[in-house]
Amino acid sequence: MSNRLDGRHALVSGATSDIGLAIVGSLLSAGATVHALGRRLERLDTLQHERLHAHAIDLVDEGAVASLASMGSIDILVLNAAHPSERKPLLTGGVSLVRAVMEVNFFAGVTLLQAVLGGMVDRRWGRIVHISSLAAAIGQAQAPGYCASKAALDALLRNVAIDYSAFGITANSVEVGPVNTERLQAHGPIKLRRLAFSTAVRRLGNPEEVAHAVSYLVGEHAGFITGESLRVDGGIHLANPMSTMYVREGSES
Repeated sequence: MSNRLDGRHALVSGATSDIGLAIVGSLLSAGATVHALGRRLERLDTLQHERLHAHAIDLVDEGAVASLASMGSIDILVLNAAHPSERKPLLTGGVSLVRAVMEVNFFAGVTLLQAVLGGMVDRRWGRIVHISSLAAAIGQAQAPGYCASKAALDALLRNVAIDYSAFGITANSVEVGPVNTERLQAHGPIKLRRLAFSTAVRRLGNPEEVAHAVSYLVGEHAGFITGESLRVDGGIHLANPMSTMYVREGSES
């Protein structure tokens, strides 16, 4: 059985992030036509391809997102958009910050699902993947909205799996750990090194490794996998506190 995606149409939100670009490139390589949603569309220029279509859409505009249904058959939906929220604990950030994060990370995903799910049901085939985070399962300091939104969308996709897998539709999440992205690099070399040594494989991941996991889940080979959360985190969920002893604060600049 081939895992090619020739003739399939994919929709990827957050397509211009480091992980999003890798996912778009992987889907194009597998033969899919890709509709890419993102804020920095110029980053897609590096992927010049006749099967790539870029869209600048405000994900919190329900009408604009719902209009995506008019693009035609979407067989694959990858929910990768994430709110670049400021790191604040609940008592500091308050309800307004949590609500802002939920609008992008959760409710925009719900609107995208509603825009494409009906067509998947009609065609009796569909693949839905949420690029989630280990924070959805074990939490993360000073990120209440992020943790809640990722966990909420993971839970929703388990519901989608229950209700729609009989129509040939699978719904899964990829729980991503420390991946070497532009956003992670902003934390500086000391934290990056501590994160790398906190994983079982003693390194950071790369966006392409997340993209490979997505390519598997959206292909024919994964038709019997639904309602799952696949961890691509280098084993950091094993939580070995001794590993950080080897990197002391201030050891790098």
